[in-house]
Amino acid sequence: MRFPPTPVPTTDRIPFSYCRTGTSWLRMPPSSDFVAEARQFTRRALSGCDSGYVDDAEAVTSELVTNAVRYAEAHGDPPEHVVPGIWLGIQALKRHVHLYVRDPFPASPVKRKASETDTSGRGLFIVEALTAAFWVDRRNYDKTLHAIIAKPGVELTVGELDQLRR
Repeated sequence: MRFPPTPVPTTDRIPFSYCRTGTSWLRMPPSSDFVAEARQFTRRALSGCDSGYVDDAEAVTSELVTNAVRYAEAHGDPPEHVVPGIWLGIQALKRHVHLYVRDPFPASPVKRKASETDTSGRGLFIVEALTAAFWVDRRNYDKTLHAIIAKPGVELTVGELDQLRR
């Protein structure tokens, strides 16, 4: 798996790289103010694609980044030796898009059962409904969530999905 280079500390600017042939990366502070920026980044990275497909990718981005932000807000700063911030990676390929959301906390997200009146708690259910595959790579000091969204009319094979998870 490829990870972005170590980020340069920033103040109010959001560094990002946009690449039509590789993975585009966005680094953002763990603040709910930046969830909209993550959605816009996804939309820009997938410009020219089917609108329903882009809408799905945008919804998945929103859910995963929101979860990372909420966890960071609840648990404070990561250990000093861990690169802070939330990273969003988007790799648009011929048959699917691969979304990566990395945060500096190794705990896996927890799926909750929300009641009809709850205003939150459905994010991972939404992610699973919109993706062909979803998994978490945990390391000692961080984790990366992976979401694969197949393009319209494409059904990814078990072999393709297994290859992506390696």
